[in-house]
Amino acid sequence: METTRLLVLPEAPVWVLEAPGSGPAAAIAGRLGVPFRRIGPAGPDGRVARGSQPQLVISSGTRSGVRALLLRARHGCRVVHCAAAPRVPVGLAVHPFDMMVLPSDRAASILTGRVMPVLGLPHVVSPALLDRARLLWADRLAHLPSPRIVVLLGSGAPDAREATLLARRLAAMARTRGGCVLAAALPGCRPEVADAFGGGLSACLHLLHRAGEPGDDPMLGFLGGADAVVAAWTTPQMLSEACAGSAPVFTVAPPRAGRPKRAQGLADRLLALDQVRPLQDSFSPWPRTPLDEAGRIARAILSRFARPAGPA
Repeated sequence: METTRLLVLPEAPVWVLEAPGSGPAAAIAGRLGVPFRRIGPAGPDGRVARGSQPQLVISSGTRSGVRALLLRARHGCRVVHCAAAPRVPVGLAVHPFDMMVLPSDRAASILTGRVMPVLGLPHVVSPALLDRARLLWADRLAHLPSPRIVVLLGSGAPDAREATLLARRLAAMARTRGGCVLAAALPGCRPEVADAFGGGLSACLHLLHRAGEPGDDPMLGFLGGADAVVAAWTTPQMLSEACAGSAPVFTVAPPRAGRPKRAQGLADRLLALDQVRPLQDSFSPWPRTPLDEAGRIARAILSRFARPAGPA
């Protein structure tokens, strides 16, 4: 059988150039199915030892993009650049990178020139990752009844009173259905909001984890085993991560006043695509394909820059 792979030299065929952390470049590289090497701001320049040259460089950030182009000039590698700005002039976007990954509210499933529009910034949360997290947390969550309503509690809550009202509403919905609420207070969620939300859940079986608490963070395990997800006052980027799972995703949006236009555009696009729906009185699912932008970009890279490896 004929297979495809990136044409590479030994060691790492793909180099990732971006600041430390799980950024969009690393998220895409992790979906290519080949080893990759991460290089931070203090990493090597274009002068690398023979045998260690990359065949593909994925960069994120202006400085990393310039360094990626230096590597291409020296070694002839392909360069895929992830841009943070939602709108870049077409001339700049298509030149001189081989592919530009561009967050856009006009996300498309086809390639347009060298520009790949995407929904928000690509991230590491994928259907496969959530499935592994579900298995990892299965024993620790086995005592909790279904339906399991997972709540992502963000930083945009108006006040503690609103948090209490939402928690009581969700507790009643879970109790009526014989289920439970699994809540994750995300980074940036104010302590008084998390406390108020936890207090409002007292009428039903629940777990509440606050970001930064000792022990393992169960958020991915919660999402992997969710029967429904409620993204309450989260960022649109977190909303897109929640959409990586198969469970229905409902949103309680923060006030529009003061929200960046770009962020609001992503949230509106997810609603328009029926990836998420506003929270009402039901957790009923609907046909929805899990969102996997990093995987989609990786497939486009392999399709465009790979060639048959030939018979073994």
